[in-house]
Amino acid sequence: MVMTNLKLFQQYPALLQQLAEIEDLFKQIIATAKLAPAVIDHVALRVNDLTLAQQWRSCLAADATLLSDNEINGRPIYLYELKQPLTVLGQTVAVVELPFPTEKQYPQQGWEHIEMIVPFAAEETVDEWFVRIETQLKIASDRIILKKSCHKAVGEGLPNPAVAIKLLDKRNFATIKLHPYAIKRIVMSEQQL
Repeated sequence: MVMTNLKLFQQYPALLQQLAEIEDLFKQIIATAKLAPAVIDHVALRVNDLTLAQQWRSCLAADATLLSDNEINGRPIYLYELKQPLTVLGQTVAVVELPFPTEKQYPQQGWEHIEMIVPFAAEETVDEWFVRIETQLKIASDRIILKKSCHKAVGEGLPNPAVAIKLLDKRNFATIKLHPYAIKRIVMSEQQL
């Protein structure tokens, strides 16, 4: 059950409805890509307007602990751990990612992606992890796009590769990203340097 008493949902009730809608798109991605079950690490918002981003940040701060406010790929990204987690696809998800806007304009502001954990195998390199993930995914649809990347935050101590699985939909905003580490572990690696 989604915690409707969060300040974010009280001030922006459309985000509550949108979370239910995007869950349906996540289910389509999982089914189409034949994605194996994985732990949902966090859920992310996308925003085009700086003022709205600041308002959402204020709402999140009222109900959460700030985990990180690092700069990644040239923009601030805030990570909050909610005191009362959300439920996404039947899993408890406590961390919300709020990247501040860039020049890129998203088709819709609001919930955009979830990040799931697919750990490294023993002695596996980043390149080997990418190959394994792409081999495991069984995508037979032109409605799905795969994109590989390796994010780098200032002071990050662990590699943070990602495979994004994006559903081409008229709203064109639903994505599941796979990472080998939980975001809290990545944040801890930044603090240890």
